[in-house]
Amino acid sequence: MGSVTIKDFEETLNRLLGLFTDWLSAALHPIGKCQSLLSAPTEEGRLRESMSLWAVSFVISVAVFFPLYHPYGIGLASLEFHLSVILYLTLGLIASGFAIQFGLKIYGIRAPFSEVVAIYTAFVMCYQPLVNLLCYFGYLRFFALLGSAKAQGLDLGQTIGFFKSQAVILARRQDLAYIASKISSWLLLAGSCLSSSFMVSTVAERYSVPKVKSFSAFAFAMTILLPPIALIEGLLVAYTEYVFISVGGTSALTH
Repeated sequence: MGSVTIKDFEETLNRLLGLFTDWLSAALHPIGKCQSLLSAPTEEGRLRESMSLWAVSFVISVAVFFPLYHPYGIGLASLEFHLSVILYLTLGLIASGFAIQFGLKIYGIRAPFSEVVAIYTAFVMCYQPLVNLLCYFGYLRFFALLGSAKAQGLDLGQTIGFFKSQAVILARRQDLAYIASKISSWLLLAGSCLSSSFMVSTVAERYSVPKVKSFSAFAFAMTILLPPIALIEGLLVAYTEYVFISVGGTSALTH
């Protein structure tokens, strides 16, 4: 019985390592991974493989955030929280896919939804754990403020006002965390531009359209269509975090 348990554990561990290795390979070779996703013979296959890659990325993101969530009472066993977040992010991914597809269509580029999702997953959603790492200092501030607002029993309007006033104070302080957040924002901007250039080139090559047309389509989608989706998704996640965090985790960062 014990040997069977050990064997099952080893097999599970090997599968987890395999999934992590596959994700790491995709992150290091996004162009090759994108071509692999696009080469799936059916639309269902492309969507399934894309969602599988994104699911691994989400699980790694949870692991990255665990040291941040744990002091605020959100652990691996907080299934309602994690299921809510994965629902919002999945809907956000689907909505983003439709938004990009619509942007491409406006400029005369007819790309199947499954291929748009594959491209977006390979060049953007795959890097969610790295984005979370870059935003870590910002999230530390955010959770400290969120915990403080909940401890004070502030409603939604008061919480927004509290965040605005604290943002002004933190900007004047300009300590190490503030500087690190600024550096991270510049790195994220550079990464976003790089990912966008990859998507532009991939679409231009795959659908035989000029790069300027592909660029215009993505510029329209990324600056006009995607921000509202990201805003709604972010607000839903933030509200869920507010509901689930423990007020005992409030940090001195807010003082």
